Amino acid sequence: TTTTTTRRALTQEVAGVRIAHCSWCLAECAHAQVSEGFLLFRAAYRCGACARRTVPCRAPGCDAHARGAGSTTPRDDDRCLVHRAIIPAWPSGGSDAGYDAWTKDRLAPKARCSWCLDVCRHALEHVDSFAAASSSRSGDRIP
Repeated sequence: TTTTTTRRALTQEVAGVRIAHCSWCLAECAHAQVSEGFLLFRAAYRCGACARRTVPCRAPGCDAHARGAGSTTPRDDDRCLVHRAIIPAWPSGGSDAGYDAWTKDRLAPKARCSWCLDVCRHALEHVDSFAAASSSRSGDRIP
């Protein structure tokens, strides 16, 4: 009975894990379920690479995860970065360094900060359908 109990626990644990692309860190990794969905609400997951909250993309047939609500995002995104047309495809994981660098620059562009006037990276945090993209400044300062 101990083997059966252990096997059942492992099956339940694995059932709450999905391998998918993360719209926060762009990694393809395991996402562990942290809350169940109910009626119109999607289940919430935690990315195994960046530990941020994600939700399954609502685009038909998509296995990727969209950005979940958190301290910098007011609500869950409906679609992943690819289906929101923010990036054309998921990074290849190192086989195309040029595209991977372009993607990083697209999601965290170097620009003059309107608060401090320094040139630094600004990370894309939330894209609203009805307003301009909001971003937060990262610690990178560009001389």
